[in-house]
Amino acid sequence: MPISYRYYRCEDAPVLGLEDSVRSQAQLAIDGWHGEAESSLTYVGRSDHADFEKYDCLHQVDRQVDAVFKDHDVKQLLFNVRFTAYYNRDEKYFLVQTGKKEARGFFSRLEKSGLNAEPGSLDLDLVSQLGPTTGGWFGNLKIDKVSSAGIFGSDEIVGSDEWSHYADVGVISALNMKLPSDAGVPQSVMVTKDRLVLLMQDLGENTNLHFVSKLNAEFDGFETV
Repeated sequence: MPISYRYYRCEDAPVLGLEDSVRSQAQLAIDGWHGEAESSLTYVGRSDHADFEKYDCLHQVDRQVDAVFKDHDVKQLLFNVRFTAYYNRDEKYFLVQTGKKEARGFFSRLEKSGLNAEPGSLDLDLVSQLGPTTGGWFGNLKIDKVSSAGIFGSDEIVGSDEWSHYADVGVISALNMKLPSDAGVPQSVMVTKDRLVLLMQDLGENTNLHFVSKLNAEFDGFETV
């Protein structure tokens, strides 16, 4: 099953004791409810990889629903979004395992508690030099009635006419690649311009973090402003 690691640079993550948390709350406009939504980052110990601390994350968000509870129509609910985050204290970045919208909202809310983290931004043309690119997604296409498109193959396709066509009329937003691993077997991954690494095969926490941390060390030279 695929597993993702979304990069956030953080220079000042606090040192927490086991089960200690950084928390922040925000008022949400939900009819009939006057509480506050919470986000929290809770330290749960070292990960299986020695370079990373492990955290449980909670991010409460409101969502539109169409439901009934105790004979009353319900149009909006507060949901608990739970995910795992890893922090590399030497290199000063988080890897979070949630969606783009949830991750941005989570760290934005925690700014009120002094935790400042920013997403990455990659030049995917440079990233494509790391290994064979077998596919990609293009956005902002200058094509009538088409805003995005994907192109995929079984081997390197960056030099193909079709790839060149989409690169000329759009912006690359994600790459599918086969990158070398320590085991000698190429790892299939997707890399996005906001520095998400999606591993197509989950090889366990230690192996995954080792692979992704090596990638991020190379990505440091491919950052865009």
